[in-house]
Amino acid sequence: AQPAHTVTDIPAGWPHEVAKQTVSQLVPTVQPYLAKLAHDYTERSQFEDGEIAALREKARQEDIEVSRLEDSSENLKDKTRRMVRELARLRRTKPVPGPPGLRGPPGKQGIQGPEGVGLPGLQGQTGPAGPVGPAGLQGPKGATGRAGAEGPA
Repeated sequence: AQPAHTVTDIPAGWPHEVAKQTVSQLVPTVQPYLAKLAHDYTERSQFEDGEIAALREKARQEDIEVSRLEDSSENLKDKTRRMVRELARLRRTKPVPGPPGLRGPPGKQGIQGPEGVGLPGLQGQTGPAGPVGPAGLQGPKGATGRAGAEGPA
């Protein structure tokens, strides 16, 4: 029977050598997977960084819009307060009108105004044609025309 080996029987450099050889055998097999993981991580992080930047910009724009709306709301509240105070002041100073009074007597007739410019009316329909008039005098004889081309003999 062989005696049982203990840890103290193994030289101290062997575990390191075994691990080193195991890693050197695994590296060529694992290297393509690690490269693909690194590439996928880089693509994902670039996409996510773009999305985060877009969300950050959208949040900034919405923050600006909220600030503008808050300012607008404050301005409208101030304007409403001013209008309420103005209406209260007008109610205190201006008396409320009562019911209308009786109608007064008619006034005297006014003078006639200047004559206006008349507007022409619509055009009327044309009437029937009249009789043909007598024949007129014969006019003077016209100038002699140029000679024509000689025809075949």
